[in-house]
Amino acid sequence: MQKGCPKCGRMIDENLTICPYCNYDFKEIDEFLKKVNHEKFTEEEKYAGFIKRLVAGMIDINAILIITYIIFLIIDKFLLNIEKTSILAIAPLFILLYIFLNAVMERTSWHASLGKHIVGIEVVDEYENPITFGEALLRNIAKFLNVLTLGIGFLICVAPPKQQTLSDKITNTYVLNKISFSEEKSHDYASLLKRLLSFIIDIIVIFVIVKITCYICDYIVGNIPVPDIIKDNKNKIKTILIIFISILYFPLYESKRGKTTGKKYLKIKMTDQEENTITFLKAFIREMLIIVDLMTFGFLLPFSSKKHQTLKDILTKTIVIDD
Repeated sequence: MQKGCPKCGRMIDENLTICPYCNYDFKEIDEFLKKVNHEKFTEEEKYAGFIKRLVAGMIDINAILIITYIIFLIIDKFLLNIEKTSILAIAPLFILLYIFLNAVMERTSWHASLGKHIVGIEVVDEYENPITFGEALLRNIAKFLNVLTLGIGFLICVAPPKQQTLSDKITNTYVLNKISFSEEKSHDYASLLKRLLSFIIDIIVIFVIVKITCYICDYIVGNIPVPDIIKDNKNKIKTILIIFISILYFPLYESKRGKTTGKKYLKIKMTDQEENTITFLKAFIREMLIIVDLMTFGFLLPFSSKKHQTLKDILTKTIVIDD
């Protein structure tokens, strides 16, 4: 039996793993075919669901808002004197950028906007081929029908099996979950319940630490001679300490053994993709990205991912696994 090489097109023995003519390595495609044969992908797994599309959309909106505001400031400073607080002045520029930039991105090799690429989904036509720039442009213009229908045009993407929005139906396009051709190491990912309970425990621990810290500050100021500047700024000092404790709690613990108090109690830990403990800097950046999670609803992504990753997990390439 023989098989064809996808690179040079020659027929070679099916047992060969590397093409003798062009040195093409069959490992990746063999692993992909093995994965497809052993995993039964349902229609629901094939098409991107509501949560992924919501988070991707929020990433795009926030990113384009930032770009819009920067351009707006440049125009206001060097070209025209525009009232900075005027929403009417910003809105048209935002709409044009949203349509054009998303259309350009969906025509690139990503086949997706920035938000879609980050969460691992892509836009295709009815034959699952990349869409043209014209189709991408029309699709992004049609998205405003989702808004004009009070969001119903977007909400209908919860309906199986193909989970299309109104704009998808109009342009006959689909949003699919991207399939990875590379073999990934198997992990025992922590359940959503464990992650939630560990977070609640950690919040309680932080609250206790904060209360003890505030009590110590009050005791020192009230019973030990300290400079007047410290007494006058006692509340500010307490506020700064509370901020430091809240920010550093997770990075300090997670950069040591990958476990906070809550994670240790629930027997889970946070690691990189190879189950190694991450550095303090990476843990700190991950913690700061909680703002992005909140702004984009990225904290909902674990409900639509087998890895149970939030957006900050995806951006920092970290996972939470059973210990």
